[in-house]
Amino acid sequence: MTVTCPEPSGKMRPDKFLTMLYPTLNRAQIQRAASNGKILVNGSVMTKKQQFVEGDVIELLLDAERSLIPFAVDLPLEVIFEDDDIIVINKPAGMVTHPGSATGDDTLVHALLHQCNGKLSVLNGEDRPGIVHRLDKDTSGVLVAAKSDEALLQLIEGFKDRKIDKLYLAVCCRTPNTRSGSCEGSIGRHRIQRLRQAVVEDGKPARTDWEVKQDQHGICLMQCKIYTGRTHQVRVHMSDMGHPIVGDTLYGYRNNLHPKIKLSAKRSLLHAWKLSFDHPITNEPLSFEVDPPEDFRAWTDLMEK
Repeated sequence: MTVTCPEPSGKMRPDKFLTMLYPTLNRAQIQRAASNGKILVNGSVMTKKQQFVEGDVIELLLDAERSLIPFAVDLPLEVIFEDDDIIVINKPAGMVTHPGSATGDDTLVHALLHQCNGKLSVLNGEDRPGIVHRLDKDTSGVLVAAKSDEALLQLIEGFKDRKIDKLYLAVCCRTPNTRSGSCEGSIGRHRIQRLRQAVVEDGKPARTDWEVKQDQHGICLMQCKIYTGRTHQVRVHMSDMGHPIVGDTLYGYRNNLHPKIKLSAKRSLLHAWKLSFDHPITNEPLSFEVDPPEDFRAWTDLMEK
């Protein structure tokens, strides 16, 4: 699996930098591959203190070509709702939504195939059965998948026509001067840092409404409603406002918070909190809400002290 480095790594640790180039791999997998001499930079084995420059050819040597067609794996899965047409789950942080060229057999799709006895729509492709929308690996929260073809088609239309309400919670740096507002910056790939998305003039239209729910010690809890589903949308808009999400180093988070904050963020603190839509077959109004996980709540607890 070969990529060309899009930008210098600077002083960033090589394993951390490579997890951005290979987003379907975690740092432990990168470190294991490096220790086994299976990461090459311009044809040579990567060193422990490797610094990358733009144009470096980085090759991850896979033991064997893996099929991207997933199969059922018995993995822990919190099911919120399930019937013959859809399944709604609480995706944990750290789980990739669907298989990619360097994923293992531990994606959400593998777990869904087991839970649904293989009954997931494959209209979107056999490599991502049932998937209508996705959450980033580090993002936790509510996600709906389609078991029947008709449900998948109707849900896709619902997302396209903005008939599905999506609310997120995010722990962000600093507090805005106003308590609510809207971001409508168009989103596209960053001009220089090609790993990132950014607000750009020729990007795709995007809208995020936000509201400050709590704040203390230089951090705040944001409630964000998105009307579009652009890649990294909440992360990009919060960063563009000057309030990057805690833990999101790709979009500007720096660990220089208030001295009273002793916690460390091991991931981007973004949570898909609520999802509301009409059932794709019965048209029954549905609304699902899940509380953030423990690591997220530890930060919101700080705002109450």
